[in-house]
Amino acid sequence: PVIVVTGGGQGIGRAIALRFARGGYDLVVPDRNLGTAQETAQAAHQLGVHALALELDVANRDQVREVFSRIDDEFGRIDVLVNNAGVFLRETIEKSTDDVIDQTINVNFRGVLDCTRAAIPTMKRRRGGCIINAASILGHFPDVGLGVYGMTKTAVALLTRILAGELAPYGIRCNAYQPAVTDTPMVHD
Repeated sequence: PVIVVTGGGQGIGRAIALRFARGGYDLVVPDRNLGTAQETAQAAHQLGVHALALELDVANRDQVREVFSRIDDEFGRIDVLVNNAGVFLRETIEKSTDDVIDQTINVNFRGVLDCTRAAIPTMKRRRGGCIINAASILGHFPDVGLGVYGMTKTAVALLTRILAGELAPYGIRCNAYQPAVTDTPMVHD
């Protein structure tokens, strides 16, 4: 089996990737930071599995298409896609700049949507797979200064439910996990 974990270079994504590696699964670790992706891939190699680190900004649709095409060419399958990549930018909605809003939406929601759309044909061809999306408890319990973040994570949760219905006939399961604030490099500020 081949597991793709976006944002697997650090934090929750790295923990997920290495947990799969300990289970004997081959990994693809696309991350905006190629260096941290390579560190995760090296740690997975030490656990005895094949792991490929790729540079990917999930907010860049062309990169998403290229990376998922490469995964399909190299492995011919994606058994599990974990849409974990995300940004956590703290600012009130009023004070959020257009750039902050665009980045948060493009990474946290649009990135999930585009990576999922890129993986679906491979999974459909194999008549199975699993898509796991990173939502957040903050989508249910909003925090002042994290409104845009919470909205994107609520959208991911709804997208997951929609995809579960649309993809079930093809044997593709869709689920989301909703962590609270977790001690990772992303939230250290």
